[in-house]
Amino acid sequence: MKMTQPFCSKKCFCFFAALFFTIYTVGYLWLTSWGTSQYLKTKKTPLKTILLWNQFFNTKHFGYGIGQDPFLKAQCPIHTCNISDRADGPLHTGVEHFDAIMFHMIDKSIIELQHDMPDKRSIHQRYIFFLQESPGMHVTPVKFPSFFNWTVTYRRDSDIYIPYGFVAAGQKYPDAKPPNPNFTGWMVPNYSWLENMKSISSKSKLVAWFVSNCYSQSKRISYVRELSKYIPIDIYGDCGNLICPRSKEGECYQMLNTSYKFYLAFENSLCKDYVTEKLFNVMNYDVVPVTYGGVDYTVVAPPMSYIDVSKFESPKKLANYLKYLDKNPVEYHKYFWWKKYYKVNTQNKHVLCKLCEMLHDSRILPKIYEDIERWWRPKSICRAPDIKDDYAPNINELVEPS
Repeated sequence: MKMTQPFCSKKCFCFFAALFFTIYTVGYLWLTSWGTSQYLKTKKTPLKTILLWNQFFNTKHFGYGIGQDPFLKAQCPIHTCNISDRADGPLHTGVEHFDAIMFHMIDKSIIELQHDMPDKRSIHQRYIFFLQESPGMHVTPVKFPSFFNWTVTYRRDSDIYIPYGFVAAGQKYPDAKPPNPNFTGWMVPNYSWLENMKSISSKSKLVAWFVSNCYSQSKRISYVRELSKYIPIDIYGDCGNLICPRSKEGECYQMLNTSYKFYLAFENSLCKDYVTEKLFNVMNYDVVPVTYGGVDYTVVAPPMSYIDVSKFESPKKLANYLKYLDKNPVEYHKYFWWKKYYKVNTQNKHVLCKLCEMLHDSRILPKIYEDIERWWRPKSICRAPDIKDDYAPNINELVEPS
């Protein structure tokens, strides 16, 4: 008698078994993921509280605001944090109950803080060193041993990095990504974009500088004085004889945008990572910044978007190059190639998101700066300017526009 073949062979059985296992596994993972997401949505995250201990110059609430609104407006992924300001009056709770206390550590604040310390401190609290100025200009020693837990500064090695500005990819070209701290990955300059350059070509003046601090660690006045021997420089503010008040900053930049080809984005200190709004503000306009500072500019701005003083042997050679660009519009226009692909952001509200995130992250191990002065002001953090004595100016003879 001939045996009949079974309806399904062993291979068939293995196939259906594998199919069942796959469907079961995928379904289980999906349900688990769905359940986790639902849990996160419904889980009540405890509110973390932040206290602003002192003033940030004359800016109310550090420029952020109070309550939970600053985190909501910044669209922080984790926004269950609340800001209070001691300057607003009596606190609703003792200082020891806040999760974090922010201290603005400029020279004046350092002196005042020595006589105005929190009277109580809890082990869970994070004391935050907040400063956007450079150690080259603020020289008061920060003698607060084992006091601070986190740092919020312009330095990239801070616990929370808070730059004055940054360059990001434009919406039309999301692949034009800026570099991360370890790799310079800017786009290669594309000079095919030389459109709409009439407004730039019609400018009648060469160089402008807005400056109010005539005494600086970088000796920028010395450099500008020598530079002004070879090209005309219009200086606005306390160090020159032209006026454009800060109260009309928007109009000043529009004037700069309309009339000038170059702007001196000269920092007051030559310190690591220190680059201020002097660069980023002017990058929002059709003006080429001439930079002088201690930062590695190749990390913070695209190539051919600025002119670095350090690349020239002398002020005279820099002046000759600026005059060359002035007489060669096509070469000058190349410094605007990046505007098609990148945008400049001068908002730093991301610091709130990072702070709130860190306060909620229980995986962050406890940390304390035993010697904050040593971290803030190591010997190598600022360099002395390479300014020749033969053109160092008498400070009483401030630069005048040619």
